[in-house]
Amino acid sequence: GIAMQMEHKDPATRFLKRDSIMFANVDFIMNRLDRTGVKVYIYGHSLHLNPISTYPAAHCLPLGYYLNASYSDNYSVYLLTIGSGENRTESENYVQTITPLKIAPYGSIEYLLSRCNYSQFYLSVTPEFNRLFLTRVIGLNKIPKEFTFTNIFQRYKGIFFIKHDE
Repeated sequence: GIAMQMEHKDPATRFLKRDSIMFANVDFIMNRLDRTGVKVYIYGHSLHLNPISTYPAAHCLPLGYYLNASYSDNYSVYLLTIGSGENRTESENYVQTITPLKIAPYGSIEYLLSRCNYSQFYLSVTPEFNRLFLTRVIGLNKIPKEFTFTNIFQRYKGIFFIKHDE
């Protein structure tokens, strides 16, 4: 079952339960829609939407795990990533800072995709991606490691890539 009690004052406990609460909210809305012939798109961070893991963040089952379990064949995740640009981060005191993204390291998926001659494109994820790739994992909170190893094939159906954020 999904733990629904968010009255815990411990921030770690709230953090670990937030994806199950996200699912409860999405499921509540989905069960009230007439979905006949309708596609629903959810835009969110890939750590939450993929069906495998919230790694490298705190370990918990991601929203995508619950969505995949409930909607199986009708659920797929696409990674949106960028070659270079800026990121807006927020401190614990809600102070926002804009910082340049780190240069994509050699061998990362962003490095490889930035070598293409297109400024943006879509790439289907095939079994050739069933291995670990360095990929950018960054969100609202500043984390020391901007790139981490991820099995793209297990997490995503495709990649939308933008070379630069302008």
